Amino acid sequence: MDLNLVKKFNYHNVNRWDLLLVNEKLIKLPPENYEESVAKFIEIYEKSSFEKFKVFDFRVKNELILR
Repeated sequence: MDLNLVKKFNYHNVNRWDLLLVNEKLIKLPPENYEESVAKFIEIYEKSSFEKFKVFDFRVKNELILR
């Protein structure tokens, strides 16, 4: 992922990160295997079916919660 797309990094005391992108999309990463979640986000990031969503929550294992 191009770090220039990231507007803000937010660390949580439960050992996980949120990434706010410059286009105001929020990625909520799990504490473990966050690399997989970032890779999955990159796969779907530019698909038109995901344009309307602002929050991509990867915190639940094997699930993606969209808002």
